[in-house]
Amino acid sequence: MIKLIFNICLFFLIPLITFSQEIKEEENQAKTLFGFQYSLVYPLNIVQNNDILQQVDSTTLLEINNKRSYMFGMEIRQYFTHIFSLQTGINFIRRNYDNTVTNDSISTSRLQFIGYEIPCMLLAYLRLTKNIYMDNAVGFSANFYPSDVVIPHFYGMRKRWTNIGLLANVGWEFRNTNSGIFYLGMSYQYQFKYMFQTLYFKNDVTGTENSRNNIGGSYFSLNFKYFFPQNSKKR
Repeated sequence: MIKLIFNICLFFLIPLITFSQEIKEEENQAKTLFGFQYSLVYPLNIVQNNDILQQVDSTTLLEINNKRSYMFGMEIRQYFTHIFSLQTGINFIRRNYDNTVTNDSISTSRLQFIGYEIPCMLLAYLRLTKNIYMDNAVGFSANFYPSDVVIPHFYGMRKRWTNIGLLANVGWEFRNTNSGIFYLGMSYQYQFKYMFQTLYFKNDVTGTENSRNNIGGSYFSLNFKYFFPQNSKKR
């Protein structure tokens, strides 16, 4: 009987000890982390179609395709508990658009539109193994566009200098006290308003444009992040 009671107590005690050790490990970790990210940005036209195919006149066909772009920057993560944290930072993003004009001949060009993003996301974690975590995040991004862009026959005119986007994110990270945090994840940003307009001129970028199209800024991204190791709290 005593052995049975001992085994029952042990059955319930081991998970509690393990859980308390995990909590201590989390509490001993640094509350603020600094890191950087690099992202491959892909067009995702399911929600918002950013590709243009337009018959400008009887002899001219205009095609604008949103191509793969990139983004990089730094991030700050502030832990509130072992489950929730807040993440922000600043990123540089360059969006690439290929233009094809078909009339007597075919001419191609690339419009590169740059911007800066300040995301703010609330993260929730699920511990999968001792060092591997899955996290989900939601939040918003303040997007800034510093200038218009001009190339031969095209003028990229920003609709506004700032735009707000909704962010959703899922990812996995490997945590190591000495090496830091290595992260791989995916994000989707939906921007509520158009990012800029493309103006097409058959002759030169002067006078009245022959075509004007709105371009949205929503995208899907594949994210690689690294957070530097920090000194643990001393008990």
